[in-house]
Amino acid sequence: MPKITAHRGVWTNHLENTLGAVQSAIEAGVDFVEIDVRLTSDGQVVVIHDETLERLWGLNRRVDELPWAVVSGLRIDSPAGGQRIPLLSEVLELFVGLPDAGPTLLIDMDHQEVATPAWQVVQHIGLDVAWCGNLDGMLTIRALDEKTQIWMPWNRSGAPSAEETKTLRPSVINSNHYALDAGQIAKIKAQGFQVSLWTVDDVE
Repeated sequence: MPKITAHRGVWTNHLENTLGAVQSAIEAGVDFVEIDVRLTSDGQVVVIHDETLERLWGLNRRVDELPWAVVSGLRIDSPAGGQRIPLLSEVLELFVGLPDAGPTLLIDMDHQEVATPAWQVVQHIGLDVAWCGNLDGMLTIRALDEKTQIWMPWNRSGAPSAEETKTLRPSVINSNHYALDAGQIAKIKAQGFQVSLWTVDDVE
């Protein structure tokens, strides 16, 4: 059966990438909960997708221009309660103590520079997670951790070659749903990889 990933959590009643969205995804019984991470100006690993705070938080500033003391003070009131940008460590704490059959946290990053700080936070908490996003970032994670699960970005036709997967050693080939067809998916699976198609939001 297909496995289900909650993209930025479940944000029907919560803002994406907030603690409420992640907790809702856990309670929904998904297989993976995907979040996005960035760095503040003082090096804190925060959970937010956009480079700027404008779309969701109404502040036209880059995340990496501001310290955690400012970013943490942004709030939006909603029926689900006040919502804010969390630290990666806070999201990880939601997964501590979950049964082995519970969801896996999937950490997505757009830039390589967040890879090492994010990995260090994960090591401090001591959870098994999965990683996806920027290829150089994934190579950094693999150099730091020989065993962690990596979803290799792949948006080209056909299956990746053995040479292309040799260093990264991914468990999942992660591609936008418009980039692959059934035949290509079958070839990737024949190489021993799982396939993730993102982001399937619509029935069509």
